[in-house]
Amino acid sequence: MISFAACDDAPETAIPQENQQPPMLTAADIEISTTGDIAAGALDLAPLVNDRQDSVALLSIDRCDNLAEGYSLVPVVQISGTDDFASKASISCHVRGTTAYAAISDINSAYAAVFGYHNTPEKVYARVLATTEYEGSEGTAVSVVGSDTQFYAPSQFTLTPDLMLNLYVPMGANDFDIAKAQALQTNDGVNYWGYVNVTSEFYFSNGRQGELMRRWDSGGEVLSGNPIGIRIDATGCVWIAYNISSGAISSKAITTYGVIGDLPGNNWGTSVPLTQTTDPLVWKGDVTFGTGQWKFRANDGWDFNLGGDKANLLPGGDNIDSPGAGTYTVTLDLSKVPYSTTLVKK
Repeated sequence: MISFAACDDAPETAIPQENQQPPMLTAADIEISTTGDIAAGALDLAPLVNDRQDSVALLSIDRCDNLAEGYSLVPVVQISGTDDFASKASISCHVRGTTAYAAISDINSAYAAVFGYHNTPEKVYARVLATTEYEGSEGTAVSVVGSDTQFYAPSQFTLTPDLMLNLYVPMGANDFDIAKAQALQTNDGVNYWGYVNVTSEFYFSNGRQGELMRRWDSGGEVLSGNPIGIRIDATGCVWIAYNISSGAISSKAITTYGVIGDLPGNNWGTSVPLTQTTDPLVWKGDVTFGTGQWKFRANDGWDFNLGGDKANLLPGGDNIDSPGAGTYTVTLDLSKVPYSTTLVKK
């Protein structure tokens, strides 16, 4: 049997849906401008880090209408080295009041992704993509306001990052003084390497403002208080490599360093040995050169060798051109970075 309900039985108004969609935020609802240092044309992160700041104001949220309850505005700053943004990196901001802040670590990471791992001031092109976030029972939903080609606050400024280019190795022999400690180098901010005069247990330090209490232990954890010293079997001139993400440490005792290359009577055959000075990281000796090229190598093998620019020797660097025929006193200095060599003709 089919029955019908009378029209009078129908409710006068529709029952509201339990999950109504909030009003859509449109591109016209938002106005964003730059603020602070980037509005002034230059952002230098080092002074901010020295003042122990962990974030910096980048944007002013001049207007944001129709943002539904439970939703957050998340501006995303894109930076590039060119105005076509062919290569770019993104920095997510967090909004407090009407100001958008970015973590200094995120700005550093974006700089490194675009320009490489160094602290050279670079001209930056910037623009802002507006997104919203909603924290629901199924996780965080992220939406772009308008479209992914709608940008705000286009700007140009000079950015000087504060990337950790060196990791210092204080120990008792250098009185835990950063100014006296050897430094490890890096190309990526994760893997650090270099030569150290090891005399006892040692620590790692970023060396900022001469701090000694901010050290990394062998597990990669940033410590305050009294960290545990790192001990290795080798002493004297030692190659140390350290991964700050995994905490992995490797080391190799350097017992010899010498010159090998197109030398008279020795065509890349064996190394002409240098002698350690009173400083285990400085090696010196007389070498007779002809024409052609040469480089340094340690332990009479190729696992550890140096080449390239004589004022900035690098592991696995290019062969070095001969200084000209004759005998020279060669000094290899591994006590400070960059590593270097001097040749004085006799």
